[in-house]
Amino acid sequence: MNTKDCKTCEQTKPIKAFEKNRRVCEKCRYQKRKTYMKEYYKKHYVRKRKPKVEKQNAPQKEQAE
Repeated sequence: MNTKDCKTCEQTKPIKAFEKNRRVCEKCRYQKRKTYMKEYYKKHYVRKRKPKVEKQNAPQKEQAE
């Protein structure tokens, strides 16, 4: 028995394509994880804070000479 059937894609693949004690091949698990993370970050995205930009037209203090 050198092959196993994947539960998700239902293809017969060599045992090396599966992790230990798994019925789903690595490629199918990778695709599922990838789609989950894509949806997760769409819902939980937090924007990075941008540094405050000083106004250039604001009056500046003149230095005494």
